[in-house]
Amino acid sequence: MIRRKTIKLLITGVIIMLIGSGCFSQFKYEKYSSKDPSLGINIKYIAGWKFHEQKGAYGSFAQVVFHEPDRKDKTIKASMSVTVEDSSKVKFSPTDLKGMEEDLLGKRMKLPEARVVSSARKNFLGVAAKDIGLTYRAPDKVYSLDAKLVPLQERIIIFKKDDKFYTVKYQNTPEDFAKFNQAFNHITKTLKIKDKK
Repeated sequence: MIRRKTIKLLITGVIIMLIGSGCFSQFKYEKYSSKDPSLGINIKYIAGWKFHEQKGAYGSFAQVVFHEPDRKDKTIKASMSVTVEDSSKVKFSPTDLKGMEEDLLGKRMKLPEARVVSSARKNFLGVAAKDIGLTYRAPDKVYSLDAKLVPLQERIIIFKKDDKFYTVKYQNTPEDFAKFNQAFNHITKTLKIKDKK
């Protein structure tokens, strides 16, 4: 009897550990490969999500944005994105990870009720990176007179590799943030930078 209870407890513990580590993912993933050579990435994204590539004025950046399908109960959709900037086109100094972090936080701290909730150094794709968590308020609709400020939560991984700066971001409402955070952890591990030809 005691042996059976011990085995059940061990099995329950293993299941909890697997769920916590993301091994039992509730999501399926699809592969994405950028068409824009200045973006130059391969990454997985949540199956069923939409995506689009875009470029900044004068080629200042290249970006892909993935977002959850439309929901009637939510005006702000969860989104994940990868942005690539050539180091010769950035407007911050010094042109290193510290300069990038200061520029990012300088912009975010101008938003209402902005605060940093986490900040950690990490190794990402073999280079130094920062993993930053933020909360702030932003309009729930773009270009709308009836837009209202709503709370948002964001997680951003920034790093510089070769001559490019990369921003990998997940944004959602605070109440739904945990829903896709494990998926974001998995997705960031699938990011590959294409070899230059």
